[in-house]
Amino acid sequence: MIFDSLDDDRMDRNVAPVHIRNPDLCNAEGECFDNRLNSFMDNCWDGFYGCQEREQRFPSMIYNDAEFYEVYFTGTPPENLHFKVFGDASGFMVRIVYSNSNSYAVKVNDGKASAQTMWNDKLKTYNPLDQSS
Repeated sequence: MIFDSLDDDRMDRNVAPVHIRNPDLCNAEGECFDNRLNSFMDNCWDGFYGCQEREQRFPSMIYNDAEFYEVYFTGTPPENLHFKVFGDASGFMVRIVYSNSNSYAVKVNDGKASAQTMWNDKLKTYNPLDQSS
């Protein structure tokens, strides 16, 4: 899986390190999946110094048959993220902790379709997204 920020400040605002976690994927010693990722290295030079620009792109190895992954940013999470999964995956949820209470849209197939759930009167909110949405 690879994901990156599409925000305008993606080259000069650092949100790393980023943790990808799944508390259900644990080994016999009780160590659970927690992949800590850093952003790409800056690739330009301003005289004697690096230009301090880093692409906010994060590649990660994942287990495709997991039900979900939690993504924790140590900085303020980008508002616009792009995720791409490689390999055979039946689908999984990505949970992101945001520091604000905005409304977010999930778009699939490069924005040609939106993931949408129906209103649930019992929950008094929209149904949670699942693998089929």
